[in-house]
Amino acid sequence: MSEREWHYIDGEEKKGPISENTLRELLQKKIIDSGVLIWAQGMDDWKKANAVFPEFNSLSDIPPPIPEKQKDSKTYQFKPVFKKIPVILVIIYTVITFGIYYPVWFLMRREEINRLESDYNLGKGVFIFSIVMFSLSLVLMMASGFFEGLSEGMNAPVFIEYSKNIEAVDKITTFIVVFTLLFQCFKVKRIFQDHFNEHLSLNIKFSGLAVFFFQINYLQYKINRFD
Repeated sequence: MSEREWHYIDGEEKKGPISENTLRELLQKKIIDSGVLIWAQGMDDWKKANAVFPEFNSLSDIPPPIPEKQKDSKTYQFKPVFKKIPVILVIIYTVITFGIYYPVWFLMRREEINRLESDYNLGKGVFIFSIVMFSLSLVLMMASGFFEGLSEGMNAPVFIEYSKNIEAVDKITTFIVVFTLLFQCFKVKRIFQDHFNEHLSLNIKFSGLAVFFFQINYLQYKINRFD
């Protein structure tokens, strides 16, 4: 009766057939680890070498590799844990904080978003900058109101000019920040599409028009619907 021929897996490559003597020699010399998967005709499935040849148990001083994600990445189900809150609360928080909650919303979800499978990610600096600018806008708005009040109280037109100039600076600042954050909204939309549609093949619909008009409110709405 002929000797059984063996196959073994080296990394991701199947090797063999080799004789049992050759296999034992490879194990003895630690050319292959004793935890390697082996198979021969008559076996139901692949088994570790040290399970088939117990005498090589003591030779395995290398821990087994960490299990990899499934090789077909589209079947690997990573489930992000996003903070889900009612959209109406997002609107309320944004209003009562005079827009400061807008960039805060991104910072609160940034880490989880960056864990998604995409070539894009969110930086931190742009949102910290936006918080500072929104805070400055609040100060400018208060200063504009102060000078407007002085103008009415003292009947001094010069203060009206101060108020209008400050208000103009405030509008420009706000426009720049809102436009910047709108761009970040579209970036998040792209990250979601990469992860859920291209990586997981879930075919979730994301509306660019809704992102433009509703921004973080729409993104939060979609997050609330993620399983």
